[in-house]
Amino acid sequence: MSAPFCLALLTSARVSVRIVRGEKMTRRERLESIFLSFDKSAKEFSESAGGLFCETTAEYKGESEPENLKYRYAKIYFNAFVVGFKYSAHGMLGIVNSVLECFVYPGKGEDTPGIPLPIVEDYCDKVALPPAVPCISNETGMKQAFDCIGGALLGILPEISEIAFDEDKKNGLISYYYSEIENVFDIETGEEENGQYAFYKSDTFYRFITNRFTANAFIQLIKGNRERAEKELKKYKKALGYERKALKLLQSKEKIFVSDISAAAKNLEIFGYSGAQKLNFKELLTLFISWFILGAGAAVVYAGVFLLTYFLEKRGSVYLMGALYNLPYCFLCAFITGIAASYFTRFRFYKVFFKKDYERYAELDQITNSKAADKFMRFLTGVIVICSLVGGVLFAKQNINFSQDGFTDNSSLFSLTGEYHDYKEIDRIYYRPNRVNGFGETIDFPSYVLALKSGEEIDFYEYDEIENYETELLGFLESKGVKITKRVSN
Repeated sequence: MSAPFCLALLTSARVSVRIVRGEKMTRRERLESIFLSFDKSAKEFSESAGGLFCETTAEYKGESEPENLKYRYAKIYFNAFVVGFKYSAHGMLGIVNSVLECFVYPGKGEDTPGIPLPIVEDYCDKVALPPAVPCISNETGMKQAFDCIGGALLGILPEISEIAFDEDKKNGLISYYYSEIENVFDIETGEEENGQYAFYKSDTFYRFITNRFTANAFIQLIKGNRERAEKELKKYKKALGYERKALKLLQSKEKIFVSDISAAAKNLEIFGYSGAQKLNFKELLTLFISWFILGAGAAVVYAGVFLLTYFLEKRGSVYLMGALYNLPYCFLCAFITGIAASYFTRFRFYKVFFKKDYERYAELDQITNSKAADKFMRFLTGVIVICSLVGGVLFAKQNINFSQDGFTDNSSLFSLTGEYHDYKEIDRIYYRPNRVNGFGETIDFPSYVLALKSGEEIDFYEYDEIENYETELLGFLESKGVKITKRVSN
């Protein structure tokens, strides 16, 4: 028994045990089950279609781990041509993920391009919908997607074979493919020495193709919104021949046969008519509750750091001005921390608030977020926590601290020591009845201003309410010989 087969059995058994126990599968287990279904479905298709043999390969971003998968390929070889099924873990910009599509190589030479199945269908004057299946979140969804795309391929295998055995027809298909792409996408790539277009072989181009065939028009079609799919296809200024045929079929009002891809259709309910993911009230409420709970825990820690620093600052102080004004920033940091930390606790909240659809939410989450996303979120959350803890110290130390012999101006946020001034350096403290705002308007917000002999002024308006310091602080400063011009009572 081969090692890969033993590994497949072990993975399948492990997944089955978790399902029986009702436990949530890990992302690795979820992805492994999808990959196993891909390999199995490709092999079964090869056998049913009369392929000579089936070769499966994978491309990873980094280490060869399920979470790092970029693409999984299954190439099925026939006498004169090759067909390839491609599974993309993530689509362009992450709009749609976990996509199955198919490409036809009308020859076995290295220079033979992989032509998207929909374009081959168009060349053969046929159309099957949809052109690709996104949002495959489990082995059932993968099996359904293979049946759908594989069924469309089986329908034109005789035509593909005829084209592959005829050099003129093969060149005609390749030329048609290039002309379609050039016409629709306005791509001017130049040519290599061998006469092939380099860009058409690039990963960027094939990602663009995947995005094209999983656009909103086809998402709506899979969801069963035929009218919306028709409206979306009408928006294309330059359409592929396949897209024109699809639009014509939709406009005909004839019944369209679409293979059962109910698993993907269910997952695509998260997309609205515009093609953007929608957020319902229950999901939004869940997010706010999770942020509030996690943020409350972080607030206790950050406020604790702030208050500890505040009381240390207050030792030996006659009057500490300004620090408490910064306490709300600790709660803002806590809220941001709650948002970041909810990424790691989201499954617990899903389980509480979405008991019925919990498994589907978990599946969608696991095919959307990658190991790289986890790593980035750990880094981001760590940075937020560290900055918030440091901020708790800095917020408390941003103050004006009056002691027995002088005061320390530490009003700069990133200053730890500030600048000390003896009370003899104070020229005077005077009352300011109002001030001018940013709009040039005079507003009645009174305060006292401390003027140093150096010409520098410190407006207490920025740091405390006049009622808090007018009696206690000003009386103390008068006893130290500071000249104070007080406001006149009405």
